[in-house]
Amino acid sequence: MSKDKPDIDFDDSDAGFSEEEDEERRRRSEGTKKQFNTLIRPGLEERLNAAAFWTDRSKADILDEALRFWLDQAEEERGEAFEILPPHEVDSS
Repeated sequence: MSKDKPDIDFDDSDAGFSEEEDEERRRRSEGTKKQFNTLIRPGLEERLNAAAFWTDRSKADILDEALRFWLDQAEEERGEAFEILPPHEVDSS
């Protein structure tokens, strides 16, 4: 059971990007990879290291494939893709 997400009305002025600029940024980033850090359980890390060794694949490639598989399944079960929201500024006050 998931909570409904609030409706947020974004417009091009939220972060200073137009839809065309946002689309251009997405096109430029296709095929590139972006680094991010996360924590995983030690046992899972050991299994990942073993899988990378035995399959001659990088841990990044294994994680990328696993994440894509999970997202594809979640979207299929949901019946639609997760909407990617445009960048926006958050008022810190």
